[in-house]
Amino acid sequence: MTAALAWAMVSCTALSVLVVGGTLPLLRRHSVVDIPADRSLHVVPTPRGGGLGVVAAVLGAVVLVTLLRPDAVEGHVDELFLVLLPVLGFGLVGFADDLWSLSVRLRLVVQAVLALVWSLSAMGVTGDGVVWVPFVLIGTIAMVNITNFMDGVNGLVSGHAVVAGLWYAVAGVHYDVPAVAVLGIGAAAGGLGFLPFNLPRAKVFLGDIGSYALGATWAVVASWLVMLPVPTEVALAPLFVLVLDAGVTLVRRMSHGDRVFEPHRLHVYQRVARAGWSHATVAGIVAAATAVACLLALPAMLGASRPTRGLVLVADVLLGLAYLALPGLVGGSARWGAARGAVDLDVRAVDDVLPPPPADPVP
Repeated sequence: MTAALAWAMVSCTALSVLVVGGTLPLLRRHSVVDIPADRSLHVVPTPRGGGLGVVAAVLGAVVLVTLLRPDAVEGHVDELFLVLLPVLGFGLVGFADDLWSLSVRLRLVVQAVLALVWSLSAMGVTGDGVVWVPFVLIGTIAMVNITNFMDGVNGLVSGHAVVAGLWYAVAGVHYDVPAVAVLGIGAAAGGLGFLPFNLPRAKVFLGDIGSYALGATWAVVASWLVMLPVPTEVALAPLFVLVLDAGVTLVRRMSHGDRVFEPHRLHVYQRVARAGWSHATVAGIVAAATAVACLLALPAMLGASRPTRGLVLVADVLLGLAYLALPGLVGGSARWGAARGAVDLDVRAVDDVLPPPPADPVP
């Protein structure tokens, strides 16, 4: 199984490179382009949809491992294609959004339907009770959107995918869950193949197809591991930084009465990037913090005692606090108050160029 995964990593990385490179001219020709807005961290119109390479890599990994090691996945083929379907489904929705800019309401409805189908299907295969359905459903929708929210700096989501995917591949081998191992290696290969096109200068963005597919991958493999059950630290470790950044930012915005569905630049990674740190530095910090979170989960994977796992939990809290403290370390415009003030100025600047509403007719 390990040799097949290694071959899949190499082959599917090459496949991702070929698909991204091959589709880039098509994306330009058909104007599938991300136009910078007042809340963007980019200033140059850039093609989006490079996540096609990620989807191709995940699909390729499932097919390749099934062909190379049919004995290793014997009895698990149904599981392999079961976990693949939500990744393809969410990727398709993301690509439709890249092409036609779907409304928020329509996206959420389709996401909810896909997540419900996945939840019920997973229960049917694992034999778990329906009590899991709402948790898996909400977790899937949340993870897809969190990954999308975090896709605002070159290399961040794709670099994270390399670390997270490799961790899930290791976990899948360790716990003998081929579906998790193959999906993890496919996501890692897809992210690695996409990186040269996005870092340090973005020739193409992942687009919603990439962030939705990766978010669905993390939701599927994490929920699958938790339901086995595998220690929670092992299942959720690669998602720690993404969920922390998005979760804390959401709570802070809600406490200020913001419209949480509107775009913004208040995530930790956005604030430090706007304050002057390069995209490569910010993406590297997220990848490194994710790797540390995974290393801290190793004791749980190896069967450590409860006191040891308690100490690891303290270390996780310290890691999270260190990440959240980054804007304070940078100072200036990276601090929450200054960043919110800049957002308010952006909104006023947009309002200034809009024509005033028509006056009420005089009776």
